[in-house]
Amino acid sequence: MEPHIQACDVLVTEDAPSASFQQMLVGNMPIDDYLHATDIEYPEFGKQMCLLWRRSHKAGLPVIQIEPFIENLIEIHDKFADGGSPQDIESGTLRHRVYLAERRATGELLDFYQVSMSGHFDAVIAATKQFARTDARRFVLRDQLRAAAIRPLLDTYSHICVEAGQMHMALARLLRQSLPAEVKLKPVFLMRPIVSRLGPKRHLFGPGDLLTLLYVFHPNLDRERHTLLAAQALIYNKVIVKEEQVPDKTPYPHALDELQTIALVNRLSLDDCRILFDKIRRIPTARARMAVYRYLRQSNRIHRHTQRAPASKIGGQP
Repeated sequence: MEPHIQACDVLVTEDAPSASFQQMLVGNMPIDDYLHATDIEYPEFGKQMCLLWRRSHKAGLPVIQIEPFIENLIEIHDKFADGGSPQDIESGTLRHRVYLAERRATGELLDFYQVSMSGHFDAVIAATKQFARTDARRFVLRDQLRAAAIRPLLDTYSHICVEAGQMHMALARLLRQSLPAEVKLKPVFLMRPIVSRLGPKRHLFGPGDLLTLLYVFHPNLDRERHTLLAAQALIYNKVIVKEEQVPDKTPYPHALDELQTIALVNRLSLDDCRILFDKIRRIPTARARMAVYRYLRQSNRIHRHTQRAPASKIGGQP
């Protein structure tokens, strides 16, 4: 990311504005204290990002936080913590739209968790697709709000660098629709050079991400591919490594693990997922992964050595 940041006039981060971020940015708050307050999932990665933000700020680059959806959501949580209730949120307002989107997505996620513990495979698939649909609508709203907030920066800056996670594919489209014809927009997939070294035609979108993105761009479609992706997502989410992996002998451990896992689950049919789901839904990640490898070896769809092979040696294209 750093070379792209150095070439721009302003950096827009994917965060809601906060006083603690500004204190961390100028060095008045230790990075570890800032990260502890944010409850970040990957602390080492977060630390390196904060160091990058600090270097950019020190070099004179404005660092602006723009994420209206999360900003409104934080304000809603704060009001509830102070004794407020949903009835206090005026219907038809932006805050009400954010509240409804988050409530629906959270409700569908809780339904999925409940069904996935003991429900029949088909019921879990239905819950997976329903959450993906609702989550897609939430992503679209987030991107709509963010695009609208970023657009006015063109009045001040000529070269804007916008941080966005890979699930925010709609953001580029929404920004492009709102930009003058003379303004160029170029999405940059930072991991593409790394992923291309590990094998041709590869990407880091797991089946659950692909399912959600299908609903982002085609919200009313529901075909066999959606069902297969939902089934593969159940297996993928069970066998992917959850903990943060710090680069050691492997420089990009998360990318490597994701590519291996994507290649693994792409071998599975809907019936394969149906069989495997009941076998692995209640066992730890490592054992679940071994069970999937064993299943594929027994069906002659994976060689014994593949388990330890690097991602570039694993067949099957995502």
